Amino acid sequence: MNTFLFKNSLLRQVPFSLKFLRWNFRILFQLTISFISLTAAYPSEKEEISLIAVGDITIGSELTPILKKSGVDIVFSEVSNLLQSADISVATLNTSISDRGEPKYGLNHKAFRAIPDLAGSISKAGFDLMSLTTPHLLDFGTEALEDTIQLLNNSHVKTIGAGLTEEDANKPAWFNVKTAQVAFLAYSHGRFFATQGDGFISRALHSSMIEKVTKLSKRADLLIVMTHWGKPRQTTEVTKRQQFFAHALVDAGADLVLCQRLHMLQGTEIYQGKPIVYSLADFVYDNYDKQYTRIISPKITFCNGELKLIELIPVWVGNPKAKYQPQILNGELAKLALENYQFLCKELNTEVIIESNKGFIYPRPPKNHSQQDAFGIGDYVEKNRGNKPEKVVYLLDISSSMNRQNKLQLAVSAIKDAINMLKPDDQFNLITFDSKIDLYSKSTLAATPENISAACKFLDQLQHGSGTNLSTAIENGLKLTPSTLVVVSDGTPSRGIRNPEKIWEMVHRWNISQTRIMTIALGNDHSNNNVKLLQQLASDHNGKMVSINIK
Repeated sequence: MNTFLFKNSLLRQVPFSLKFLRWNFRILFQLTISFISLTAAYPSEKEEISLIAVGDITIGSELTPILKKSGVDIVFSEVSNLLQSADISVATLNTSISDRGEPKYGLNHKAFRAIPDLAGSISKAGFDLMSLTTPHLLDFGTEALEDTIQLLNNSHVKTIGAGLTEEDANKPAWFNVKTAQVAFLAYSHGRFFATQGDGFISRALHSSMIEKVTKLSKRADLLIVMTHWGKPRQTTEVTKRQQFFAHALVDAGADLVLCQRLHMLQGTEIYQGKPIVYSLADFVYDNYDKQYTRIISPKITFCNGELKLIELIPVWVGNPKAKYQPQILNGELAKLALENYQFLCKELNTEVIIESNKGFIYPRPPKNHSQQDAFGIGDYVEKNRGNKPEKVVYLLDISSSMNRQNKLQLAVSAIKDAINMLKPDDQFNLITFDSKIDLYSKSTLAATPENISAACKFLDQLQHGSGTNLSTAIENGLKLTPSTLVVVSDGTPSRGIRNPEKIWEMVHRWNISQTRIMTIALGNDHSNNNVKLLQQLASDHNGKMVSINIK
């Protein structure tokens, strides 16, 4: 072929080759975009997110000479691998980080402030978030608070629960983990040493807290709420008030509730398939001796938004040569730490399985979540259960005052949980009362899943009325001859028989079947005549009264 013909042949082929390449590239590009879109729309079938939580970190001047001599990284050097093994690691910071400010309470009161270099050490160790709703945060005032937030944030550690304005203190913290949006809120529940005006700490005002959790749960794939209860108690027992608020947070949409109380170690509860960790004691408490030297750090794993596993890592914080340095426990000491925590969890009806040097908590199916309701109704019924099936009638006050402070919502939640604890051969009924009396059913119903589900739906749709006809409600409840009558009320009788002594007298006449009467008094004023009446009814009829304080 001559040169002229060869060149013409090439020219004829080039446009075709370019069109072919362009067509192939277009198809490849479309396929790539489609694959990316499908990957974003349909994440991996089992996307796991892990979180490690530890207790209070309290560091002050006692530790400053050691930190300056040995370096701030010495504090977390033995646990940094653990902290870095999770997607998110969190703690409660019970100190300020600053070199500014003056102690607010004089020399007779312990005041804590850590050197500024601690912020970088916290980040280097693997922490991602610090809750600042702690008693000693404001020991050195607003300047130290401002430095604390700025130093941590500059070190890529997020902070929640405190700020220079109320708006900042109440802001959530957000994390993007894989394809999930994880949100954190923090609240203070106890009386702290410093007062508002020295900076703002997010307060656990029940109505606003529940409203915010409810709204945020609709935006977040996982919502974690952290609370601090302030000063310690004399016992490790989880109080009804703690459970009351923790359960309410879960009911509002929290996937995990992390609580803390100064120096206290308390167990973990699984409620509605969601974990509630009640207190993790001191992770670091300056260079002081600690009340609990063998503690637990939970590693909590979620799979596609549901709890998969809680791994309990035993930690030693009592090394006499380095009291400020938490260390992973092994061997016999690890077993002792896990067995102690196993006992604390057992009190909350949570099973801990111990294998080697770790403990494990597995979620119960949601259907069986209600091993304990916020008012202790189900627990009371179980403890008094005889050889025969239980027959329980629940009386619920729906007067207008029950609509304040979300009392009706909380009461409904507790009664639903209590009903879910009944056994299939038990029977139950519901009576609501304001100025009039409404029986859910003419007679008691078998506690089948279908009947329980229908009753819970009925409770969810309740609206408050007006007036309180307590006497007629009790009369109607006793006519059903239950083994246990549960009365939930917050107000003084304003309809029917109003005189407490007359009601007490009539209940003695009506209770021919010797029904046990359990009473729940909701509200802050537990000195009024109605509360005394509820207490007397419970006492005289082999029952129990529970007082629930609501702020």
